[in-house]
Amino acid sequence: MKIRWTRQSLRLRPTSEELARVAAHGVITEELAPGVWRVSLRAASEAGLTVDAGALDITLSPAHIVALREDADGSACFSGSDAIQVTVEVDLPCAHPQK
Repeated sequence: MKIRWTRQSLRLRPTSEELARVAAHGVITEELAPGVWRVSLRAASEAGLTVDAGALDITLSPAHIVALREDADGSACFSGSDAIQVTVEVDLPCAHPQK
């Protein structure tokens, strides 16, 4: 999962395989170093963002997951804690030929 952030926004780009794991009630996690910084993406009854001591826990609602899986160009956007804008987009395979 790719992660990008600014002062007031967070953008996650899981692959379609990672999103399938989330849809199956799994979780995907990226960690900078053990105990330093962690981002988790999981399914829940509603979308949200929880921040706790260097750990970000982002939840997607069932409607967000369906929309992301059905529309490859779609995104799920919502406001999390502290007015942080959260965007989740499916990371598509590169269309450019590899050299």
